Amino acid sequence: MKAILKEIFNSYGIHYKLRGNNVADGNINVKCPFCGSADPSEHMGINLENGYWGCWRNSSHSGKDLSYLISVLIGCTKQIARELLGQQSPTDLNDLQDKVSSLGKKTLIDMEESKVSFPGSFQPITKNKPYKIFWSYLLKRGFLEDDIPYIIDRYNLSGCIIGKYAYRIILPYYDKDKLIGWTGRAVGKSDLRYFSSGPEIKEVLYNEQNLPEKGLYVYIVEGPFDCLKIDMYGSPCVAISGLSITTVQAKKLRMLSKRFTEVRCLLDSGALSTAVKLSSIIPGIKILQLPEEFSDPGELPAEDITSILSTL
Repeated sequence: MKAILKEIFNSYGIHYKLRGNNVADGNINVKCPFCGSADPSEHMGINLENGYWGCWRNSSHSGKDLSYLISVLIGCTKQIARELLGQQSPTDLNDLQDKVSSLGKKTLIDMEESKVSFPGSFQPITKNKPYKIFWSYLLKRGFLEDDIPYIIDRYNLSGCIIGKYAYRIILPYYDKDKLIGWTGRAVGKSDLRYFSSGPEIKEVLYNEQNLPEKGLYVYIVEGPFDCLKIDMYGSPCVAISGLSITTVQAKKLRMLSKRFTEVRCLLDSGALSTAVKLSSIIPGIKILQLPEEFSDPGELPAEDITSILSTL
């Protein structure tokens, strides 16, 4: 449970503690969403064994339904929270949309009424200061310098140096050609590697808009940078953005088997449970294992990706 909660909190910008004041053994603590600004630190403890939660400041702020707490913390429905926690398999899309709509939350269908746009603080990545830091980060991640202008353009990458996304490279998420959100990847040291615009990014597959209509292979990976590396230097690729799979993502993943001859799963090392879940969603999916010297697909050398993939 600890890995899943850390993933959720990291994805949605929720600061947490695993040790320190107010953190009991076997707990993970966050700010109490019910105390709000009255909570000066992380007083809401979550038991990592049974999921029970409670606030040290106010004993009435407690419960046994972890999906409810998660829904309050990240602003989604309990249905989505249960799927993020892995408590419930993805269900029918219409059922999910009914539940979401009943709580007044936005789905992709609801978002037809509103247009999402980038903040003015998101700026083009260039080799000139102050945005050179993002160019250098792409080099550090193993992308070839001659390819970086094309990568920035193809995946519409940008950088931010002010505000809450400061010093993060911005990776946008699309439903077809419509922008629905983004995640920001810290390019320096940060307790929060990824900071996302909201739970809407889990209603799509990252990079799906760039897939061909039909093809031989398509790869499913965990994170957006894994996806960029495989899609750029190997084969068409999408990312599920974490270890959990939502209902909408499951439907999209099943459709891939109709468009491609073979669907291949290449997750980070240690993500066996997600690979098993994918095998139950996509008939005939091929589960691949990274060479032992790599912990995730994003570490694969650009020049060798094609040959490495051919041996898996």
